[in-house]
Amino acid sequence: NPEDSFYIMNLNHINTAYEEWTRAFPTIRPFYAVKCNPDRHIVERLAGLGAGFDCASPGEIDLVLDCGVHPSNIIYANPVKRIFDLQYARNLGVMVTTLDSIEELEKIQRYCPDMEVILRIKASDPTAKCVLSNKYGAELEDCAEIIQKAGNQLVGVSFHVGSGARDPSAYQRAIREAMKIIKDKNLK
Repeated sequence: NPEDSFYIMNLNHINTAYEEWTRAFPTIRPFYAVKCNPDRHIVERLAGLGAGFDCASPGEIDLVLDCGVHPSNIIYANPVKRIFDLQYARNLGVMVTTLDSIEELEKIQRYCPDMEVILRIKASDPTAKCVLSNKYGAELEDCAEIIQKAGNQLVGVSFHVGSGARDPSAYQRAIREAMKIIKDKNLK
């Protein structure tokens, strides 16, 4: 139907990008944010290369699992998770989730206390096409309380500087803050 939209993609570009990533960052495993393009072919290709997946909804989790990905390769990364969705992910075997606030940590500890957590810190590139610091990330002054209360559940630190980020110093600042937390907490 000429009225239908469509697109053509070369999945080999995914291989090239993945190879470049692993060459530049050999100790950092990428987790593909499914929400940016939930195409089954992309998910399957990335799964075959060894990527992990950042899922923000039960539907995204279902898609990734349906592509044969093991639940241990999924992070449930919604900033404000409904209790039902959190338990849904946990019941499917997704054992890692992100959190941006003490309230999210308390919810996770109450309803899914065996899940591990990744603290997402606030980071921003004010020149990004889509500034996300108003949506994602714990305020740095709240991190000490979250870290203390999370204890051994805390297994990592992440950040999102914004979509279409243009300022490399935003990454430098975020990486510095994440490294400080990782070193202070003695995370891997």
